[in-house]
Amino acid sequence: MSGFFEIIKQYYVKGAVISALVTEGENEGAKALWTKAEGYIFTEGSSVFWRGVAASFDQIEGVSLLEVGSSKVFFEVINGVPNLIICGGGHISLPLADFGKKLDFRVTVIEDRKEMAIPLRFPTADSILAMDFTEALAEVRDDVNNYYVIVTRDPYYDIICLEQILRCPHAYIGMIGNKNRVAKVRKGLTEAGFSREAIAGIYSPVGLKIGAETPAEISIAILAEIIKVKNAKVGGMGYDEKMLTLLTKPADSAKPKCLATIVNRLGSMPRQISTKMLVLADGRCIGTIGGGMAEEEIRKTALQVMSQGLPCCVGVDITGKHIKEGEAYTGGVIEVYLEPCL
Repeated sequence: MSGFFEIIKQYYVKGAVISALVTEGENEGAKALWTKAEGYIFTEGSSVFWRGVAASFDQIEGVSLLEVGSSKVFFEVINGVPNLIICGGGHISLPLADFGKKLDFRVTVIEDRKEMAIPLRFPTADSILAMDFTEALAEVRDDVNNYYVIVTRDPYYDIICLEQILRCPHAYIGMIGNKNRVAKVRKGLTEAGFSREAIAGIYSPVGLKIGAETPAEISIAILAEIIKVKNAKVGGMGYDEKMLTLLTKPADSAKPKCLATIVNRLGSMPRQISTKMLVLADGRCIGTIGGGMAEEEIRKTALQVMSQGLPCCVGVDITGKHIKEGEAYTGGVIEVYLEPCL
């Protein structure tokens, strides 16, 4: 089991990987990992079974629970940890870095003024690059999960950053500025040879229009826009870094725990399919599948699964009545797969 999570962790910095989990039928509980370039990179259980599943990977674009022969297989595209790269270390960057970390982004702050690029100002940042913007951006690893926010002190630096960022893989580019500043930057990028389409892809003025005024409010508006873009991407919810650490670090991976994954849902439930929660032996939870009655029921069942060492799929109904797809109601039903992780 730990080998599966080790590979997931590796591919968080390599690119998208598709995971498959057999939730019912032949080969139940077995997992596999697949990439379009390499095919299978991990399998467990019957090799004959996985040969029969191989053709299904080509149709997977997000999350799917499919019937393959007499089995049900849950597929998930795992895109990796999102990276928030903040260019500029001024007043807006402070709450932006803090809130970004609270939202489980890996946060990098770039600022060429060394006195401003210090851990004392950005205690929650994962990385602080106190150097020239061009040099710093060259240090940032290319990743389709990079979300760039340009909040430098001058349009000159905006253009320097954008000339480099537009040539790199990215999920989002946002730039702060009034109409005059934005027009100046766009003119500079046009003169540098960037296409109208590439320039139009920059979110500027940055952030959702919520009337934000203070640095904290502006940061919330920016991150709200980023969340909107991120959650519109094809893929599953993946694993957060703390969860992966507990599943792969030798000192922690040997301790009993149970991974709960939402593999199906019906109704108005708070969390999406593929959302995960790790339940520890002492009852603590890493992550959430929505809170409330459903989560508490799953937590208790996870402790039983942990002690028995056998996976299972359970349904939790919080509607209090029979429902049909398409009806309007509050609450719903989730199907959660629980697997012991040792």
